Amino acid sequence: MKLTAGRVGVQVVSSIDRYRQLARELPIESDRILEIGCSTGESTQLLARRAAQLALRNLP
Repeated sequence: MKLTAGRVGVQVVSSIDRYRQLARELPIESDRILEIGCSTGESTQLLARRAAQLALRNLP
């Protein structure tokens, strides 16, 4: 699914490799992203480079 400005979307993936690929490709500068289960933050850094706002929620 290709997201465009003004749309709301949810991405659910089964592998970290696919997640990181999407983190590099999908976000645009106006996006606000909620990342749930950010773990060590490696993918978070990819998202932060692209998105306008990034909120995190790590799970126990």
